[in-house]
Amino acid sequence: MNKLEITNRIERQGLRAAAEAYREEVRLRLMAKADTGAGVIKKDRAAVVAASWAEMWGKFGPIVEAAEAKATAEAKTKVETAEPSAPQLVGLPPFSEDLLDPNYSERDPGRQLRDSLLWAAMEWMRVISDTDDGPVANLTAASVPPPTPFALLVLSTYALGNIDKRRELITRALAFAVKSHDDPADNPDADNEQPGGFLDSIK
Repeated sequence: MNKLEITNRIERQGLRAAAEAYREEVRLRLMAKADTGAGVIKKDRAAVVAASWAEMWGKFGPIVEAAEAKATAEAKTKVETAEPSAPQLVGLPPFSEDLLDPNYSERDPGRQLRDSLLWAAMEWMRVISDTDDGPVANLTAASVPPPTPFALLVLSTYALGNIDKRRELITRALAFAVKSHDDPADNPDADNEQPGGFLDSIK
């Protein structure tokens, strides 16, 4: 009987005080029954201690084992039913402002959305490599850094998606490009855009 292991298991279930009190009660009862002869009591003391531990574990052992089995089953169920963590794009470092284009200064939310989609679509072939283990990103291969944090989210979302998801990115990016640059009626500011903007910086 490993007394330390038993003590630890009992303590993890919050039963140590009760178990020790019961064991002491058993020890005193057994000692009272022992022969009180000077030579005999010394010989019997170890046996009494061992017997008190055995009786204590006989009473508390099943309680501890049942609690441990329940905890194991609950932990297993929790693992089996837990939602899998969201997959991450390999090679994409944790977000930092240092990852973004320091020269990008567009403040209009609509144009930021457009530029983010266009960056992801136009830099795709440079940044994303498909491997047997899944897509891998290499931001240093981009011709310009991403303009916004949303551009990185777009890149990651579509890289981890299926082929239809990637086609959707191209479709959405093209729609923004056509609206912003091919139809002056839809974009009255198109003639006023200065050269050297976001699209001009992508080579």
